[in-house]
Amino acid sequence: MAEERAETKSMGDTQLESLWGDIETLYNDYKNTVYIKHLYGPLFFGFASEFQSMVDRCDAHIKALILRMDRVPYIDQSGLYALENVLFDLKKKNAPVVIVGLDEQPKDMLLAIGIIPNLVGEDAICSDIETASKVLKNLLSDYKNQEK
Repeated sequence: MAEERAETKSMGDTQLESLWGDIETLYNDYKNTVYIKHLYGPLFFGFASEFQSMVDRCDAHIKALILRMDRVPYIDQSGLYALENVLFDLKKKNAPVVIVGLDEQPKDMLLAIGIIPNLVGEDAICSDIETASKVLKNLLSDYKNQEK
């Protein structure tokens, strides 16, 4: 079932630390403006629309998205296009995306259609949450400076 394979929480969710203990350092800085989406299993046809609607339910004032894909071994064309639509919408909102734990097959697919580097910069592909935290701080700072 799709709901069992993905969770979206804002940094302000009080249960977040119990779900992902490695993000505690991000909590105070980004409570209600940064969302974390943790995906589980392959992304394919049946998951695409649910993925889009889960992100649509995120707060309209989202400042950034951390997309944890360390448990996604495979992505097919429909999953790829769903991801591309979400990332395009976030780019229009100037909400940067950081991807954590991207396996080889999904990364090859994202590169093949230009999601990397056009919607998610190569520097925003991180192996762990600590690196993602540093990248996110830089990206949010860059966007803030561009707005001035």
